[in-house]
Amino acid sequence: MSSKEYDNPELRPTTAKERDLSFWDYTLLWAGMTINLGGFSVGGQLYPNMTPVSIIFPVVVAY
Repeated sequence: MSSKEYDNPELRPTTAKERDLSFWDYTLLWAGMTINLGGFSVGGQLYPNMTPVSIIFPVVVAY
């Protein structure tokens, strides 16, 4: 097998000119990380009062 078989242009490093995240892209990234952090914090605080099944079931339904 040659290394060309595993060469994917999507995975190659980008140049500075190709990096074009807008303010909107950064905002969505920040919001997504913030929402996940809040969800994990609330879930961690509720864990002592919940069974493992009652924790896993809503996660599976939500995703």
